[in-house]
Amino acid sequence: MLLLFRMIYQTSYRTGGRFSGGFDINVFEKVHKTSDISLLPDVSVDLVMNIMEDGKKPAVAAVEGLCLGGGLELALGCHARIAAPRTQLGLPELSLGVLPGSGGTQRLPRLIGLSKAIEMMMTSKPIMSEEGKRLGLIDAIVPSTELLKVARQWALDIAERRKPWMLSLHRTNKIEGIVHGGYNGVLKEAKTFEDLVLSDTSRGLVHVFFSQQATSKVPNVTDIGLKPRPVKKVAIIGGGLMGSGIATSLVLRNIFVIVKESNPEYLQKGIKAVEENIRGLVARKKLQQDKANKALSMVKGVLDYSEFKDVDMVIEAVIENVLLKQQIFTDIEKVCPPHCILATNTSTIDLNVIGEKTRPQDRVIGAHFFSPAHVMPLLEIVRTEKTSAQAILDLSWLLEKQ
Repeated sequence: MLLLFRMIYQTSYRTGGRFSGGFDINVFEKVHKTSDISLLPDVSVDLVMNIMEDGKKPAVAAVEGLCLGGGLELALGCHARIAAPRTQLGLPELSLGVLPGSGGTQRLPRLIGLSKAIEMMMTSKPIMSEEGKRLGLIDAIVPSTELLKVARQWALDIAERRKPWMLSLHRTNKIEGIVHGGYNGVLKEAKTFEDLVLSDTSRGLVHVFFSQQATSKVPNVTDIGLKPRPVKKVAIIGGGLMGSGIATSLVLRNIFVIVKESNPEYLQKGIKAVEENIRGLVARKKLQQDKANKALSMVKGVLDYSEFKDVDMVIEAVIENVLLKQQIFTDIEKVCPPHCILATNTSTIDLNVIGEKTRPQDRVIGAHFFSPAHVMPLLEIVRTEKTSAQAILDLSWLLEKQ
């Protein structure tokens, strides 16, 4: 059985050090188009893991890079899990409208406890192997170069009774309410998985997933050999609802932000709004305090253009007044560096009109954020006939940056 995982590891290593990213989501799309549930893996996949877990030879998973979805469920069926540092572990199926379908709902709670297992599955957020070690999901963390060596030795130690033979489906010390037994739970899980795949929720979330993937493949932008230029400093003109939301979104991505307003009162309100946005995320336990402190340190308010000389991008977010926007673009063109992208958050005014006096016009672009900008993961990029592919690529990278 160790040979099986050696083969998986070596294959993963050749593809960039990833154990497994999980189930092929393209199959979901085929099922949704045909309503043919037979395209999905049947319960025999779960039974293979059960047989492996109950087998007489120890199975040890050596994981690195990514160990997500079905990949983690495979590892959960092993008698031990050895991981490289910073390996991502997670069950992200709920983000696609389904639940883990290969034993994950049954084995994970028995290893790390019901509360944390529910949190991992409900949020679809991965944890790192270091946290997995603390929770009991990972048995040891070793350098990538030592991964196979340690996994082999661990399997040998299990076989020779120097380490315990752990069957995760039989562990009940960390969970209450196991009434009908683990294997019955696995069968119920597989049936529920199939039912959910054909739900409207799953169809919608899978559509969203592929739509997000498509944004990274824009004809004549992402396929012509360009690389995104780093955006380290952004100026936002207007600290109202949209401007403060955009500023919040950017500082959370570790981008330094300058917020410009027309008078001290408006500026104070804008900066306060950013601070309240970030503190609200902390209060809702969506942001750690140390990251909040860092984000708050990356925003600065100004009343003039004196600090625009080294910005990589300007985003205008003032009221929908075409004359005001034209004047702003005229002003910022004089003070910003030549590479600076000039963006507007307008949703109603023609970009060609806003930037008609700007030279050159290839750096004028629309960046329509949806409110609240720091919560909604959606940006509409609007181009003119003269907007460069480089400007589009840079703006796309800005929102992908984490």
